[in-house]
Amino acid sequence: MKNGSVTGAMISRDAEFRQSLNEILDERPDFISLEVEIAVPFMEISDNELSDLKVMSPEIIFLDLEDDPHIGLKFAQYLSESGELRTLVGVGPELSNELLLQAMQSGISEYLPKPIDAESLNGAIERLWRRTGRKASVEERAPGRMIAVFSPKGGSGSTTLAVNLAVQVNRLTRDRTLILDLDLELGETALHLGIEPRFSVVDLIRNFHRADSGLLASYIERHESGVEVLAAPIRPADVEMVSEDQILKILQFLKQHYDYVIVDTPKSFGATTLAAFEQADQMFLLTAADLPSLRNMMRCLHRRADRAHRRIGFRAGCPCLGCGDHRRQEPEGRSEELAQEHGRQAPQGREDAGRCRDPAGGDRA
Repeated sequence: MKNGSVTGAMISRDAEFRQSLNEILDERPDFISLEVEIAVPFMEISDNELSDLKVMSPEIIFLDLEDDPHIGLKFAQYLSESGELRTLVGVGPELSNELLLQAMQSGISEYLPKPIDAESLNGAIERLWRRTGRKASVEERAPGRMIAVFSPKGGSGSTTLAVNLAVQVNRLTRDRTLILDLDLELGETALHLGIEPRFSVVDLIRNFHRADSGLLASYIERHESGVEVLAAPIRPADVEMVSEDQILKILQFLKQHYDYVIVDTPKSFGATTLAAFEQADQMFLLTAADLPSLRNMMRCLHRRADRAHRRIGFRAGCPCLGCGDHRRQEPEGRSEELAQEHGRQAPQGREDAGRCRDPAGGDRA
C-alpha cells in the first residue's frame, strides 16, 4: 500500500475500465491504492476472493454494474450489510432514476457513468471524503477533542458527570459540543437531559456508508443548553453486531464535525468502550469507595495500560516496561520516559532482560 493512501478494491470484467482506473489513480499515489482486483462476474465471485476483500478491508470499493445492474446492486447490498464500514462507488452505463434510487438504497454512495475521467473520479472521491470525514484535506478543520467518561460499576455517577461536563464545556467555550451515549444496551444520557430522541447512534452506524453532515444532523437532538446529543437506542441494541472498527470510524467522523465530543461509555470492556479508550484525548475514571469498585478500577487501569503497550510495541498483559524479550528497539532514553509515563520502573541493565517485574516489586520468570 502506498504511503498516505486509502485501501481500495475494484470489481469489474471490463479490462479497459480497469486500466483506465489504475492509470488515473497512479497519478495520485497519496489518493487510493487498489489492493484487490476481481475480474469475474458477480455470480462467479469465489469464497477466496470474498476472503481477500475481508482481509484487506478496503475503505472504498469500485463496482462495475455494466454487465448486470440488478445483480450488481444485490452484491452492493450484501457488502453494505456485511458489518464492515465501506464506501461503495458504482460505475457503468447511464441508469434510470429508478435504478439510481435502488443503487442509493443498496449502499452505493456515488455513481459514475462510463467512460470515467480523472476530473469526474477525483470530484466524486473528494465529495465522499468531505461527507464521511474519513480523509480531511489540509484546508479542513483540525479534529475536535474527545473526552471519555468511564466507570467500571453502575451507580458511580459517570452519566451525570458526562452530561454536566458537556453542558459546562459548551457554556464556557461556546464551541460545538456533542455528548455521545455509547452504552448501546442501557444508555440513559437522553433521560438525564429530558430528551426523547427519534434516532440513535445505532442508526448512524447502520447508515455510515452514506453519512455526511446532513445525515448526521438528522440523527442529532439539541438540548436547550446548546449541547447536541447522539443518544443510545431506546431498546437495547444487539451490541454483538457492532464491531470496534465500526465504532472507531464513527468516533473519528464525529471528531471531524465537533470541537468537543464527550463520550459516556458502557460499564464493561466491550468493543465500544475499547474504541472510546483508543480515540479519547482525555479520560475521567469514576469509582465508588468499596472493594469491588476499586478492584474493577484496577482492572480498568491494567486494560488501558495493555492497549497503550500494544500501540508502542509491548506485549499485552505484561506489566513491565522494557524487558528485552517483549519490547521493540526504542531510542535511548525512550524506555525510561515510557516507564515514568506509566508509573513503573524500566530495567537498568541486561540482567533484567527476560524477566518481568511484578507490580508488587518481585520478579516473574
